[in-house]
Amino acid sequence: MSLMFGEPEPDEPKGKGKGKGKKGGGGGGMDMMMQMMGMMMGCGDMMGGKGGKGKAAMRVAAGERVYSGKVRKYSEEFGNGMIFCEELFWETGEEVYVHKSTLDEAQAVVGDDIAFFVHYNAKGQAQASRPCMRIGIGQEGALALKGWYKSKEGAAFGFIDCPETMAYFGRDVYVNKDLVEGLAQGTCVAFNINLNGDGMPNASLICHCEETYQPPAGELTTGELESPKGGKGKQGKVGMLMMMMGKGPGGPGKGMGPAPTKGAMARPPAPPSANQEPSLTAAELSKHPVPVQKQMIGERLYRSVQKYQPALAAKLTGMMLEMENAELLMLLESEARLKRQIDQAMEVLN
Repeated sequence: MSLMFGEPEPDEPKGKGKGKGKKGGGGGGMDMMMQMMGMMMGCGDMMGGKGGKGKAAMRVAAGERVYSGKVRKYSEEFGNGMIFCEELFWETGEEVYVHKSTLDEAQAVVGDDIAFFVHYNAKGQAQASRPCMRIGIGQEGALALKGWYKSKEGAAFGFIDCPETMAYFGRDVYVNKDLVEGLAQGTCVAFNINLNGDGMPNASLICHCEETYQPPAGELTTGELESPKGGKGKQGKVGMLMMMMGKGPGGPGKGMGPAPTKGAMARPPAPPSANQEPSLTAAELSKHPVPVQKQMIGERLYRSVQKYQPALAAKLTGMMLEMENAELLMLLESEARLKRQIDQAMEVLN
């Protein structure tokens, strides 16, 4: 039985961590190991000094995955809430449980986006683990982080030097060429980030700011955003796919943070008309966050599969979405290749 929103739960597991598969989180044992690694590597303060790698970066270096999601609801009475992480919801059909102390560390409130590690609690539910970090602010016009832009001469892209993200991820923030217009070397910038497929930081919104700018701290109070998944209970991959196709309760994500400002990444395009479906290319996908890329491919793939197996289109598409994006684009470009893949998937089902 999974822990539900509103049930009190201890903050973090003490002592030996409890994991589950490749996503098993650290717990006390992982923390101790990271402390030892930090001392051996001369990293000093494991929470990360200015410009240095912190405790989180040590976990990343050891191969632990970082996830991101939106704080969707919180209860002051019980001191806990839920995070909607599309990647984990796609896999488990559930949102991620989060304790008050984890949100306090990130200075995050309902509507904010955070990066976090994951462990599985005693009830088998994904739970957000510290260290965690606020990477996006739900308050319109506010940005979560501050740093200094830099780039190599002649490069079309750039990076942001930010002590907080360096301490967490162990690297600078990548800035796509679409966002660098008007940014000079050493410019002080405020920004939000999203995570790429490897859980590493990419700037999603960015603008000039004064060096005195401080990201606003929200007040953690009871609140709730509309559920992107719609309704309650597990849906898993097929249910999520049906939601994206507009065939289940709810719909695509709601309340997904501030509207993009000039220079920000564009929102996903509206579904193409029945008469004209523009080509989907790797270059076009690269303009969007990783979860949106899968959604864009999933919508196109579903329509293609539906022509051959209308009754099983959702299930077959969900199976195919396990493949790499490059392979999926090849399926969309070749009817013969797609048909072979559908036949192989049908053999597995039978």
